[in-house]
Amino acid sequence: MDKIRSFLAVDFNAFYEEELDFLMRVLKKEYADVKGSRVTAKWARSNAAHLTLNFFGEIDQKAVDGIIRALEPMTETRRIFEVVLQGVGAFPSFVRPRVLWAGLAGDVRDLLELKQEIDVCLEKIGISPETKPFHPHLTLGRVHSAVKRNICLADQILNYASLKKFKVNRLVLFRSNLGREGPRYTPLHDFRFAT
Repeated sequence: MDKIRSFLAVDFNAFYEEELDFLMRVLKKEYADVKGSRVTAKWARSNAAHLTLNFFGEIDQKAVDGIIRALEPMTETRRIFEVVLQGVGAFPSFVRPRVLWAGLAGDVRDLLELKQEIDVCLEKIGISPETKPFHPHLTLGRVHSAVKRNICLADQILNYASLKKFKVNRLVLFRSNLGREGPRYTPLHDFRFAT
């Protein structure tokens, strides 16, 4: 049976494309060249932005069906809430980053509660919660090699805030196909929230 590389996410699609493009341009410039040493990074596609809630890895169709059955009743009763793009950061730090990200603000408490409910539902079907803390963010880029350095981003970038509010009204179970030009995401199932 074929395996399906899959994950559950809030799909922002191209909603913040302009804002994410701007932030990536600033970060690319900062990390572009350090005394002749190029930084190797894989930058995200701003028109395919998503917040990963659970990464399932390679699973079979039976597991996909089980995830859908486990989450559908919970998501059908969830209320819609809003988040906004705010702040820029790096894991573990800007000095030696591995992941560069844009943060989220707004109804983040609703987002954290949603993540907890998802974990409870999935644990009932044998999918253990991830051990690392959940930090809501949109990945801007993954740094593969970088010279350790101190950078000084302007406050307007570190505290960047969009005026556009995004309505979280559904979750998407995606299939991820890896390719030379990066991963391609195909929706497998939409979980719509109550209105």
